[in-house]
Amino acid sequence: LQLFEMILAKTHTLWKSVINIAKEKLNTEVINPWDLSYFLNTQLIKNTDNIFPKDKIIESFNGILKKFKLNLSDLPIRIKEQDIPYGGLCFIFDPGKDIRILANPNNGHKWYATLFHEFGHALQFSTPSNLSYTLATGEPSFFLEAMAKIFENFTGEDEWLTSMGVEDNLLIDFNRSILINRIAKIRSIIAQSLFEIQLYQDQSGNIDLR
Repeated sequence: LQLFEMILAKTHTLWKSVINIAKEKLNTEVINPWDLSYFLNTQLIKNTDNIFPKDKIIESFNGILKKFKLNLSDLPIRIKEQDIPYGGLCFIFDPGKDIRILANPNNGHKWYATLFHEFGHALQFSTPSNLSYTLATGEPSFFLEAMAKIFENFTGEDEWLTSMGVEDNLLIDFNRSILINRIAKIRSIIAQSLFEIQLYQDQSGNIDLR
C-alpha cells in the first residue's frame, strides 16, 4: 500500500493535467473510462499511420531479431492474418516446434506494439529451456507478460522510432504519449488492486453495487 501511495502521489500532478486536457479536447466536464481510453489512443499524438504501415510489421520485428543474431524464418513461428477482435494472439501448440500467431493488424504505431508483444510470447517458447522452470513454462504469469513487454517496449525506443522514419520533433510527442499511457496503466492496476483489497476487508452488502 505504501508503494501504491507513493506512485499515486508522484504521478498526481501529471495525471490531473492529462484529465484536464482530455476534458478540453473532448469538450466535456466529466471524463468516463471510455472517454479516457479514446483520448489516450487518438488525441495524444497526431496521426502517424503512414509511418507505420501494417505490411512492414514483420520486417521490422525481424530487424530487431537480427541484432540478436536470430531470424524469424529459422524459428518455429507461423503467422496468419485472421479477422479476429484483437490485434494479435499467440498460441503455443508445441514449444520449440509449433507456435502460431493470429494477426489482425492495421496501419499505426499501436499495432506494431501489439504484435511485437505477441512475437515476444512466441520467441520465449521458440527455444524451450530445461535450465529454469520459469523460462520453460512462463510461470508465474507476470514473468510471461514481462517477456512479451520487453519486445513491445522496443517500439518506444528512440532508436527504433527513428529507424521507422519518426523525425526528431515527433520523438518528444511519442515519448510523452508512451509515458502517459504507462502511467494510465499503472494507476488503473492500482485502482483495481485497492478495490479488491477493500472487498476482502469488508465483504458485507451487495458487492455488485460497489
